[in-house]
Amino acid sequence: MQRLASFGVALSLAVISQLAAAGPVVLETDAMRLEITADGMLKSLRARAADREYAWATAPVPIASVQRGGKWFPASSVELKGDQLRVGFESAAQGPGTR
Repeated sequence: MQRLASFGVALSLAVISQLAAAGPVVLETDAMRLEITADGMLKSLRARAADREYAWATAPVPIASVQRGGKWFPASSVELKGDQLRVGFESAAQGPGTR
């Protein structure tokens, strides 16, 4: 039996908000704003003081990747549950939603 990959990140930020259950996850502090799409892609990373965007709009990238059995798997889902950001990874052997 294959083991499921698990990835949980506890976040301690000044303000944490989620726009919608299936929508993007937004993490904010006084210094920055991070927006991740529901499918695990980085949408925005903005420095508030400089009002500068650091995410590439033309080349979206996954917020995280994991290596398993010599292969890399990008994030395929994210959800915010309380103070934990749960990131799911798609595996060809297990299908979408591997956590």
